[in-house]
Amino acid sequence: MEPVLVAVSDDARVRLAAILAGRELVFAASVDEVRSLLRRGRVAAVVAGSHFGESTTLELLQALAAGAAPCPVICVQAVPFHHGLGKSTFRAFRTACLELGAKAVVDLLEYPDDEAGNARVRAALEPYLTAHVTS
Repeated sequence: MEPVLVAVSDDARVRLAAILAGRELVFAASVDEVRSLLRRGRVAAVVAGSHFGESTTLELLQALAAGAAPCPVICVQAVPFHHGLGKSTFRAFRTACLELGAKAVVDLLEYPDDEAGNARVRAALEPYLTAHVTS
């Protein structure tokens, strides 16, 4: 099974590790690091948080759009947007991500941060993690 490349904020790493338990995870903190890791080996998918380390999901999607992404990119919101920016901001984020080539956008804040909530998120992500066919 190919690893999942995870580019999320430090605050979201623990939650994503629980959601993706049982899979090998490789973490990245910037767009350059994601691109470098993708050049070095195959991954099942990239899971990118709205903001991570030194970059944002939109910057990542723009960089990957220059050359076809070698695997599905799944965008997640794991930490609330700043200062009361809520549902309308997330809708704009979702639309932008999908327009830039993301296969899915998931708001982790809609799911309880517990075993049952994580299982629901895992079930939503699983088709994108297993449907990738490498050449």
